Amino acid sequence: ILLESMYVGFSSATGLSSNYHYILGWSWNQSGKADLDLSKLPSIPRIKHSNQLTFVVLLIIVLQLFMFIVAAVWFLWSNKYEELLEPWEKEGVLPSTGFQ
Repeated sequence: ILLESMYVGFSSATGLSSNYHYILGWSWNQSGKADLDLSKLPSIPRIKHSNQLTFVVLLIIVLQLFMFIVAAVWFLWSNKYEELLEPWEKEGVLPSTGFQ
């Protein structure tokens, strides 16, 4: 129901999720009928996927690669500097504590 005098406005809000707002057509006339041909309006744009998903996936891959490299370096370093016992040292060592 349209009244003789009306007001139009827009509203938006911010939040945790992102939103897309489009004005596909606008017609204004202060002294008569505001014509808007709906058949000539553009279609709603396709929503492009956010680059956030790509960033998160790449970040996870880089972090996993970094963790793998750190684990490999630690493993190789610990094996290189592992304490080697001579056979005569192993004879007197208690298996549970490592002390004589």
